[in-house]
Amino acid sequence: MTSQPRATTLRAVVGRGTTSLEATRHRLALIVESAGNAIIGATADGIVTTWNAAAEQLFGYEPAEIIGKSITVLAPRHLVPDHVQMWEHFMASGEPEQWQATRRRKDGGLIDVVVTMSTVIDDTGLLVGVSLIAHSVAPRHHPETSDDPWADLVGRAAHARVAIGFEQSQIGTAVINLAGLPLKVNPAICRVFGETAAEVMSHAWTDAAHRGREAFWVQVLAAMAAGQDTYADERQFARPDGSLVWAASHVTLVRDSSGEPGYYLVQLQDVTARKQVEETLAHQLLHDPLTGLANRTLLADRLLRGLEGSRRRDSCVGVLSLDIDQFKTVNDSLGHAAGDALLQHAARSIADAVRPGDTVARVGGDEFVIVCGDVDALTAEAVAQRILRALGEPCRIGVSDIRYSASIGIVVADDDATPETLLFDSDTAMSRAKAAGGGRIALFDDAARRFAEQRLATASSLRRAIDRREFVVHYQPIIDIESGTFVSTEALVRWNHPQRGLVGPSEFIPVAEETGLIVPLGAWVLEEACMQLARWQAAHESMCMSVNLSIRQVVAPDIVDVVSSVLKRSGVRAETVCLELTESVLMDDVESSLRTLQGLKSLGVQLAIDDFGTGYSSLSYLKRFPVDSVKVDRSFVDGLGSDPHDSALVAAIIAMALALEIDVTAEGIETYNQLADLGLLGCQRAQGYFLARPMPGEKITQLLTDRHRWPAMAHDLRANSAAK
Repeated sequence: MTSQPRATTLRAVVGRGTTSLEATRHRLALIVESAGNAIIGATADGIVTTWNAAAEQLFGYEPAEIIGKSITVLAPRHLVPDHVQMWEHFMASGEPEQWQATRRRKDGGLIDVVVTMSTVIDDTGLLVGVSLIAHSVAPRHHPETSDDPWADLVGRAAHARVAIGFEQSQIGTAVINLAGLPLKVNPAICRVFGETAAEVMSHAWTDAAHRGREAFWVQVLAAMAAGQDTYADERQFARPDGSLVWAASHVTLVRDSSGEPGYYLVQLQDVTARKQVEETLAHQLLHDPLTGLANRTLLADRLLRGLEGSRRRDSCVGVLSLDIDQFKTVNDSLGHAAGDALLQHAARSIADAVRPGDTVARVGGDEFVIVCGDVDALTAEAVAQRILRALGEPCRIGVSDIRYSASIGIVVADDDATPETLLFDSDTAMSRAKAAGGGRIALFDDAARRFAEQRLATASSLRRAIDRREFVVHYQPIIDIESGTFVSTEALVRWNHPQRGLVGPSEFIPVAEETGLIVPLGAWVLEEACMQLARWQAAHESMCMSVNLSIRQVVAPDIVDVVSSVLKRSGVRAETVCLELTESVLMDDVESSLRTLQGLKSLGVQLAIDDFGTGYSSLSYLKRFPVDSVKVDRSFVDGLGSDPHDSALVAAIIAMALALEIDVTAEGIETYNQLADLGLLGCQRAQGYFLARPMPGEKITQLLTDRHRWPAMAHDLRANSAAK
């Protein structure tokens, strides 16, 4: 504060006469209003009485906003004590004084001004007021922290530029005082909260009225109390319209030069769109895209957590494996879109039938797994029963009402259970339920455990059996129905087990399929059969051989090369070898199957569709597939003459095949009447126990040597036809 030489005291103007007084006052008002410097009049106790245009421009307040208020509103809060002390000193001395001071504008910015203060004395010598004349000067450096942190934040020299950046920033920013009250907010933070600036600033962030902001602020204060000067997280905030917004937050505690806390700088960035993308990706990683159910990854996690939780609670986890019965028939007959719709319907039905908290997952084409916490065998079975009832309701697919069922296997965890054993055991029980006819429930028990252990033992023994060449090939004759002649044989593998003797394919082929051992085993059977055929053809040139290919062989990328190599090594004519593929193998991937068949056909071999009729919607593909013959499935042959549907179906298959010039062989012939009916329908070939059982190659050699034929068959058929 700089003391100046005493100046002439400004006295109230008193004129002689009213007219002269009013004119003088008017001139004085014009002078004050047009002055280039800010002129402020105040009472002795600091109440503003005069405020000219220059003062309004300098400080931003209009006269109506400032007149009648204490002049201390122009002092930053941390400088108010200094201002009061200065004012009291001036009033005590009465001497005009001039000093440079920092003052606050209406918009919160700080400016440095030079102020000249003088007292106003009337003619009687009475102090009636104070006159202040002020003009701005270049800003000084202020080491002290203002009570207006926004002004400290932006600084003096760059105030305008920083203020514009603050307002236009796309990151929500707020200056919060130590009590949690917003002092300054920008439009971006208002957009985050869905509120106006006045609404955002209307409450301290410690106030519950601020829609959950108080919970955020509690975390901030806890971090600061722990000695941190920054805090960051991502959280949701509620908007007034009820919507939720995800925001990434960063809070900094700003300290003054002495290290004392001054205010908080809060930045919030709306990351709702990113969060939605992350949630979508996370959902896709853990859920089946078709049904929206949990996938294998999420299932494994739920199983592990379920086991851990049940052991803490001394309870049990139940696992249900479910497979839809005859799903492939629906998928083939109505198309893949209908199959997908059926799976979605099943998923909804299962999810509606289980208990809250149970997990439903889709783990394969038509395979589902349900994890039930805190259950015993009876509770798990009750859940399974509800699922079966739900799936028993008709499902509307397009214009068709479809009824379907499912097979369910149940296992309840014991002390040694793991996610892997639970899935394996429940799947084993489900296989038993399906083998028993489907549409039922099977509980994994000691018998199922023994069955599973036997399958594991079989798989282990199979590997050794292939290395030790413990397999043999038997051959079943295929007969020309009309002439009764021996035209071909089908190669059928048997396991010559060292302890159990001859084991039929039903006991080991499914295990070989599951383990992949069917590929080397199938290749061996093909070579063994072709070598045997070469020996027969040396004496019986027209002899032919049929060999089955499994699905794993067909999908193997080297299948054409494998067959080509066998044909070359054996020396048999390619056209005398017929490769049989099941209809289901071909229909799983029509385009891939078509390429494989074309590759095999280019070798010159014959191709046949085995078990034909089980997926009869594929009849239309006969024109596309380069097949030479079809084999009518034994399940339809069984119903010939007794089941009108089976008879009609077999007749349709034979008629269509003949129209396309495709040979037809019926398998599973058990009676003479079946054989006769097939002959009357135009079927050319037959095989089955009624004609001959599978036998070792030596017996086939003897039949060929004896030129064996099934006598009078054509005559019997004609006689039977005449009788009808």
